[in-house]
Amino acid sequence: MEAKSALIILAEGFEEIEAVTPIDLLRRAGIPVTTAGLSGLSVRGGHDIVLQAEALLSECTADFCAVVLPGGGMGAKHLRESAE
Repeated sequence: MEAKSALIILAEGFEEIEAVTPIDLLRRAGIPVTTAGLSGLSVRGGHDIVLQAEALLSECTADFCAVVLPGGGMGAKHLRESAE
């Protein structure tokens, strides 16, 4: 059976609780999580909390079992407008 893994995409203005909670819960469950910045490695959330992504989305070529898209006003807008 293939190992389960998750990709969490961080876009500027993301809702921090929608990113940090799934990262924490998935990792506690033993599921590998990759955080990917949509446009950079240092990503500022909607409440000015900056998270350091592990990779750029454009570099993520692996297959993932789940993709998490933290929203938030500007985060959702940037995700929606992205060609990636």
